[in-house]
Amino acid sequence: VKNTMNIAIRVTVAILAVGLITAFLLAHYVVIPIKLLAVGVENIGKGNFDTEIKVKTRDELGDLTRAFNKMAKGLKNL
Repeated sequence: VKNTMNIAIRVTVAILAVGLITAFLLAHYVVIPIKLLAVGVENIGKGNFDTEIKVKTRDELGDLTRAFNKMAKGLKNL
């Protein structure tokens, strides 16, 4: 029973570690593009329409970044 308990604790700790690392990486993957978009919005708000954000992903955040860049160009051409 003691040996089984030690194995269960080790497996639980390992799964917890993998879960925390995965959560950190996923949060990092989402937070960085959002922070870049926030900085871009601040720049647009200050009248800097030359702002362009590099598209790094092919997901919804990438779509949002492309739309932001298109909006910035449109505002610059007004």
